[in-house]
Amino acid sequence: MPSARNRIRQSSITVHVVDMEKAMKEFYEKNKESLGGRTVGLDTNSSKWDYVETPRGLYLLDHEACGPGGCEAALTDSGNKVELPLYRNMEGSFDMMSTVAISINADFVRGLDKIGEENLADFVRKWNSRLESNFDNWNRHLEAEIDGVQDERTSQAQ
Repeated sequence: MPSARNRIRQSSITVHVVDMEKAMKEFYEKNKESLGGRTVGLDTNSSKWDYVETPRGLYLLDHEACGPGGCEAALTDSGNKVELPLYRNMEGSFDMMSTVAISINADFVRGLDKIGEENLADFVRKWNSRLESNFDNWNRHLEAEIDGVQDERTSQAQ
C-alpha cells in the first residue's frame, strides 16, 4: 500500500491563490491607531488562506485542507461571513489569544490580489493520513456541491 506521501490524488477543483498578507498589511495601516500601535497579523496557519469558488459561495482553505467553519461555511456576498483572528507579531514568541478579529465575506476575498490558481490535489500538502483524509473530505464535498448545483440547473431547464 502506498504511503500518504506517494498517493496519487485527482481533483477537478481549482483553488484561487490570493495575497492575504498584503490585505493584512493594508488592514493594519488603516487600523493601527485603534490597535495602539501593536503590529498584528494572521497566525501562521491562517496566513495562507486561499479559496475555492462554488455556485453556493466561497470556501477558505489552507494547505492542510482546513477552513474556518468547515464544509458548512460557504462565504456569500450577502450573508455568511467568517471571523479571522489577528495576533500580535512578536519576535521569538507568539500570542495565545488574538488581539482582534476581522469579519470578511465573499466580496472581500474576491477583491484580494490573485497570485494564481492551483489544483486542489497539488494545493493540499502531502504528509500523513490526516491530510489525506482532509483532502478527500473537501474534494468530495466541493465536487458534489458543484456537480449538485449543475444537476439542479439541468433538471430545472428540462
